[in-house]
Amino acid sequence: MRLWDTIRLWADGQNGLNDVGLERGRALQAAVCRALDRLSREPSLGDLAAAYYADSGWWTRVAEEFRLGPAEAQIARDAAYWQRFMELRHPRRAEKRSP
Repeated sequence: MRLWDTIRLWADGQNGLNDVGLERGRALQAAVCRALDRLSREPSLGDLAAAYYADSGWWTRVAEEFRLGPAEAQIARDAAYWQRFMELRHPRRAEKRSP
């Protein structure tokens, strides 16, 4: 799969997150935030894409913790990668997120 296609998957996840209802969106965003803490270790787009394809085992634990079904887990996963991608492209956004 090409990098561009991977980024489109991430964008679709963010769009899916934006489309769920407010209550469910909060639960999914909580899972996204948990994932962003881990993804913040990825310093470049290449590292982020490699992590997306190599490290999915921890997503099972996140999905279980937040009681996400398979479709919701995929939305949260892709949205988290999209949000980290945006942080890499716009570093000031990442600074605002940091405590």
